Amino acid sequence: MNASSSTVLMQPAELFALRLKFSMKNSNYAGMSCRKFSEVFNKRISHCQITETMLHDWLQARSMPSEEKMIALSTLLGVSSNWLITGSE
Repeated sequence: MNASSSTVLMQPAELFALRLKFSMKNSNYAGMSCRKFSEVFNKRISHCQITETMLHDWLQARSMPSEEKMIALSTLLGVSSNWLITGSE
């Protein structure tokens, strides 16, 4: 097997999920359930709301949030929105 056939390319949703998990783990929200995190998010970010199911789907790379929700997530988690969205600073 050559190097190119063993390389696995991750999809954007998978990369976002990894960055979101990392951000949550390294924040005040470490170990928080999707339900509790969505409750905290909705209390602190009044202009856009998320559900427990939305967050679960993002963490499982089933879907990705809108740009507005990504920016709100980055604000709450204390990370750059560009990093959360693209992985670049």
